[in-house]
Amino acid sequence: MTVVADSTPCIYLARLGDLGILQKMFGRIVLPEAVWRELTVEGHLPGASEFHAGLGRWVTVQATRQTDLDAIMQAEKLERGEVEAIQLALELRAEALLLDEQRAVEYARSRQLNVVRTPSIYVAARTAGWIDSVRERLDRLREAGFWLATETTRRCSMPAERRLRCELLIHTSSQRKR
Repeated sequence: MTVVADSTPCIYLARLGDLGILQKMFGRIVLPEAVWRELTVEGHLPGASEFHAGLGRWVTVQATRQTDLDAIMQAEKLERGEVEAIQLALELRAEALLLDEQRAVEYARSRQLNVVRTPSIYVAARTAGWIDSVRERLDRLREAGFWLATETTRRCSMPAERRLRCELLIHTSSQRKR
């Protein structure tokens, strides 16, 4: 399975000490060069050492073939890492793109990419039995500065048989946040 990641899901999972969930869930992730730089070079972000240690094992860094991405950045009002992640996911025909910023999510979905957002990762982790509580993780995400609608938290914390509705709600509620 090919999974490309933008920085935001990686940063928040690292802040909560949950990078291991990415490894369990996806095996390997591919990071575009701009995302790699953001995570490991440009700042002292949580998880930087884990990404360095994972390089070649569960983390791969890859450049996009398309180098002129400025027009997309300007037209769609997206950051370099988001555009590189979307472009790389298209080039690799990735099964999933880990992405959270609403404008980037909308653009990626318009390009027919399967976007997986951080709250959805926690729902899947709970379903797999890797975490005890989705609500606790979503509360911690919010405390760490992640924007999340209260209704999304409530729905994602429901019993498993109703949890499948969560992804749709995350998608529709986040569209309202502009």
